[in-house]
Amino acid sequence: MTISTFIITPILLLNKENIAISINSFKWLYNSSIFLNALIKDYIISLFFTFLGISGVVSSIRRQINEGGTNYIKIPIMNNNIDETIKEEMEHLKQVFLNLNATDKYSAIPKEEILVSFTDKSIFNRVRRMGIIKKYKGNYYYSLKEEQSPFKRFIKLYLKIMGIIILFCLLLIIIFM
Repeated sequence: MTISTFIITPILLLNKENIAISINSFKWLYNSSIFLNALIKDYIISLFFTFLGISGVVSSIRRQINEGGTNYIKIPIMNNNIDETIKEEMEHLKQVFLNLNATDKYSAIPKEEILVSFTDKSIFNRVRRMGIIKKYKGNYYYSLKEEQSPFKRFIKLYLKIMGIIILFCLLLIIIFM
């Protein structure tokens, strides 16, 4: 959305007007207050509808939590077809952390100690990307709290992505103003 709004749309507009695409033509286009205002308004409208769309996902998750009684929350945007062997490897990984008593940042251990028990090292990175394995001062621990709250992991990931998009937009605005 950001790239299409701030890069692709101006390129198409310049191409339509038969203007050579260059940094100078971008600067010329972004110096136009009419163009810049229209572009920013369109982007704000896009962000609004993005937030509106994600609110449907968030309300679905909240409803599942409020209905209660389950440790499993179905997040519509995630692939729920996790292979049984992956589930077993994830459980084995959790047990390794539990056996080494590495369940908080104060008892974090080096990655090498954990990976000794595994032939397939990719499961460690997969669970780390899920936000369950945390890094603290170069060592790792298994966060039981994060494992129990997929909603919280989802919100953290969403906020990180939106933060990156907003920073990118601000950078583009600063560069082209």
